[in-house]
Amino acid sequence: GDRFGSTVAMTPIDDSNLGLVVGTPWSDQETGSVQPYALFESKGSYTVFPGELLEGAFEGDRFGAALAANDGNVVVGAPRAAVVEGESTGPTVQ
Repeated sequence: GDRFGSTVAMTPIDDSNLGLVVGTPWSDQETGSVQPYALFESKGSYTVFPGELLEGAFEGDRFGAALAANDGNVVVGAPRAAVVEGESTGPTVQ
């Protein structure tokens, strides 16, 4: 399978809401993807809203194989992304 959920990271968005990212590094011929979610708290429970799917650039990149999150920022690893003349060929997300 595509291994949805093989990597997961969570970070606070503000005092009561959370951001969650879920990696799927083997999706689409191992291009990989990351699905972001916003979790909004209300009266002790959370409502989950999916964000726009982030996809790797090339087959075999395994975008989403590693995830880290802190203070609302997320870093996504793509361990097989090619590097040409010091520049990554993978996607940049801001």
